[in-house]
Amino acid sequence: MGEIDGFENLSKARENGRGVLVITGHITCLEIGGRYLGLKVPECMGIYRPLKSPVLEWYQNRSRKRYTQGTISKRDMRSAIRFLRNGGVLWYAPDQDFGPKQSTFAPFFGIQTATLDATVKLVELTACAVVPMFPMFDASSGKYRIKFYPALENFPGGDMVQDLTRVNAQLEQQIRQAPEQYWWIHRRFKTRPEGEPPFYG
Repeated sequence: MGEIDGFENLSKARENGRGVLVITGHITCLEIGGRYLGLKVPECMGIYRPLKSPVLEWYQNRSRKRYTQGTISKRDMRSAIRFLRNGGVLWYAPDQDFGPKQSTFAPFFGIQTATLDATVKLVELTACAVVPMFPMFDASSGKYRIKFYPALENFPGGDMVQDLTRVNAQLEQQIRQAPEQYWWIHRRFKTRPEGEPPFYG
């Protein structure tokens, strides 16, 4: 069903027991990407947003535990920090709008977008590496392709806007290859800078 490309980039980032934050995006085949990561690194974990329905919450977490060590709620960042400090591989999709208190505006498709600070803060607190990983369905071959990119160099660089611009640019580059596979329903541009009108009607 799928092929993995560039896994050596993740292996290299894990050298010397270093933790790795695997960043991805909300692509329609997001779970396929997580599944393939779990095949290669079964001890990995993923950050997730708790669901309102306890039934769906239970089902989602049970299913993900079939191919990973488990999941960490976004409300429990202490566990995420501990896991990365201990050399863990943590799967994280930070491309969601959680409001201005947790975000900094950085360009995404040329639009100032509330981008989660946690991507930078997790690295600052754990000294982990950051490896982009993106899954995509290739219609020409009928296969899912999961690509791991080289770890971001000199990240973070001390400037939150510039650091998050790099993260957004990496994601944007992937989305442009198959924009129909991105979860635009997440209303990525909901939070606006002060004085700007709402993006969505």
